[in-house]
Amino acid sequence: MAGFVETYRAVVAPEELDHLGHMNVQHYMAALSDAAFSLMTEMGMGVRTIERTRIGIAAVHMDISFLREIHLGAVVVMESAVAAVDGRKVRFLHRLRDAETGEVCMSARVLGVVMDLEKRKACELPPEVRERTRAMAVGDGALDESGEG
Repeated sequence: MAGFVETYRAVVAPEELDHLGHMNVQHYMAALSDAAFSLMTEMGMGVRTIERTRIGIAAVHMDISFLREIHLGAVVVMESAVAAVDGRKVRFLHRLRDAETGEVCMSARVLGVVMDLEKRKACELPPEVRERTRAMAVGDGALDESGEG
């Protein structure tokens, strides 16, 4: 399976708004975190694999573009993809859409480092996960400036 997959869906609640009436940045970050774990499961790196192998992925760099405001009651959908796997690094792409309009409201490029959770050092993905993840990769250009891809 290659391409973007749905990794998160929610309704914007009153407690997620900032003083300007928009979804606050902390909730974008929470959505990205949830989406990342969902995508990792698609890669074959679910909680059971992490517990068995003691290998995980840590986000070390993010580039986020906030493209449109998100307001109370909006249903938002995160779509995520693996851009590339390169040794001990995995690059992820995320786009958050307004489910009603289809507009991309936020896009993110995330660099993850594969980590041995015992040694706390970078390592490679388990071979079966690495092959599955490479097969999923869409390339770095799959997300353009508008967040569309």
